[in-house]
Amino acid sequence: MSPGASLSQPALAEDSRIFCEARDKFLDSLPMQERSRFSKCASIEQLLAEIKEPEAFRKKHKEWTKTMGRVKEFCDCLQPYFEIANITIQSHPEWTAIAWGAFRLILQVGSRTPNSV
Repeated sequence: MSPGASLSQPALAEDSRIFCEARDKFLDSLPMQERSRFSKCASIEQLLAEIKEPEAFRKKHKEWTKTMGRVKEFCDCLQPYFEIANITIQSHPEWTAIAWGAFRLILQVGSRTPNSV
């Protein structure tokens, strides 16, 4: 088959069947709570489209990905100090835990953007 030729219908059906079997086998090997974290792609094409989404986001929103990249770098630099801060917060947990929790939430959300995928 030449590089420009398309696959026949039976070949596509077989590829789709193999993909679905592999997907189902993988999902069945996971505990129930872990399975919910994975989208159930119906086809190879859908999987490829979902893989390309973060790249499309990066191209459309360069200013955000640059900013989130800086937040991630900042978060990575602070990671070793998080345990120290957690211990220090225990002196007045009713007030400091609120501020520290909000700060950590911002850092963790910023580090999970499509830029870090």
